[in-house]
Amino acid sequence: MTQRSLPSTSATPSRRTTTPPVTVTAVVVARSRDDAGQVLSSLLAQDRLPDRLLLVDGALDGLGDTSDLLAPVADAGIEVLTSTLGPRRGIRRILPAMVDRLPRDGSGRDLVWVLTSRTRPHPEALRLLVAASGRGVGMVGPKLVDERDPRASSASGSR
Repeated sequence: MTQRSLPSTSATPSRRTTTPPVTVTAVVVARSRDDAGQVLSSLLAQDRLPDRLLLVDGALDGLGDTSDLLAPVADAGIEVLTSTLGPRRGIRRILPAMVDRLPRDGSGRDLVWVLTSRTRPHPEALRLLVAASGRGVGMVGPKLVDERDPRASSASGSR
């Protein structure tokens, strides 16, 4: 007679909780078309794409028609939003209001990734930032390095 062992069971409920889905909005503050194109290319190279992009036109004379810059982003399935800083409006002053107006998914966590147009994030940056943003974490940020020498730290962007 062959005996089979049944999987063990426990009456104790699992302590694991399901992780709520994460929606990431990348906010790119663009001061020039060339820099905007480069940071958008870096975003598209991420191994975890953002769900939404807010391109903020911060150029003194405006970025002009950005449809050529934004088409690859939309083609990647990323929702595209645009905004303009306007004259004499600094990003630090209006960023909180912009973030408050972003659409909310409502079913999980909404994260915002703020990038200047001079930023060139490593392809794993967003995935690692999302992984670090667990329960009880209010803010995460990357280590800033010089693009020409990634071993050298750059000045921190936060003050």
